[in-house]
Amino acid sequence: MNDAIKIIDDNKLVIEIESSIYSKEALLSAAYNYADKADILINKPTETKYEILFISKGVPINDLSQCAYSYCSDIIDHQTRLDIESKFGHIRDAIVKQAFSPIE
Repeated sequence: MNDAIKIIDDNKLVIEIESSIYSKEALLSAAYNYADKADILINKPTETKYEILFISKGVPINDLSQCAYSYCSDIIDHQTRLDIESKFGHIRDAIVKQAFSPIE
């Protein structure tokens, strides 16, 4: 991911992410955690790539870079949760249905 993060200037950086690996939902979910430190804009300039622009809300660029690295870790977590939900969500639903069904 080191190559994916590019510093634009003193208060902006951009992260390039492959759209075949991460969904927009995972990118948006992970962005929420950093809304207090940066404005985050998500663009899809090509069919295969997302660009996530971090614009600092007064934090130094080094701190913003650290936020970007943490964001990259968070999108992995969010995408993993989404993938697990899509594969095994029906099992959870069946357990919940059974747990709350009337006792006869």
